[in-house]
Amino acid sequence: MSTCPVPEHPPVSGPCHTMFPAPALDFVTHRHPMLLVSSLVKREETVGIIEATVPESGPMVNDGSVLSEYLVEIVAQSMAVVDGYDAMCAGKAPSGGLLVGLKCFKILALPSPGQKLNIVLKKLVEFGPMTVMEGTVTAGNSVLASGELKVWTPEE
Repeated sequence: MSTCPVPEHPPVSGPCHTMFPAPALDFVTHRHPMLLVSSLVKREETVGIIEATVPESGPMVNDGSVLSEYLVEIVAQSMAVVDGYDAMCAGKAPSGGLLVGLKCFKILALPSPGQKLNIVLKKLVEFGPMTVMEGTVTAGNSVLASGELKVWTPEE
């Protein structure tokens, strides 16, 4: 029996940006070809929803198949989008963070190039420069991956 359940999250709406969806590149320093998420769909206190379209080619595609690392990377980039959005709401510039850990990250299926994905994040804990978030990647009604990510963000 698994000790890492697949979470379900309610829809949310954002308090500070009135035009959702908002382009992900407004909130992060990533750029093509490494910007793998497309937009911030919704944001509320501890939850964010981000969209991505699986690339047809690039560093995360090999011989027409998406690498499993792609799913970890889009959850990490989704965290960066949420952090960048929060910084913008606080009148600050986005800061860089480093992925320092994964816990119970399960890949159930790989997406196909061109497929639309949703990434739902829920902040579990924040302590100083460390943040732990639970991320779930879905395509339609199918869960492709889920797990916890720990990110270290340098303090100002």
